Amino acid sequence: MAHEKTHPIDDVRGKDSDELKIDLRETRKALFHRRFHPEGEGADRTSVRDLKRTIARILTVLRERQMQQG
Repeated sequence: MAHEKTHPIDDVRGKDSDELKIDLRETRKALFHRRFHPEGEGADRTSVRDLKRTIARILTVLRERQMQQG
């Protein structure tokens, strides 16, 4: 059975810019809460890293779109 795995950046590129801006705001808020209200040591580091990577992906795609427009 062939299973195609999508890359996280492809998921981000599939959204429009307005959706990405909303996701960016929500992800930054989640990162803030995760940093100041940790729930567990090992899981905390992993999720903070994942949130930072998600933010970077969103910012990358938004910047790419901005560069294409002008």
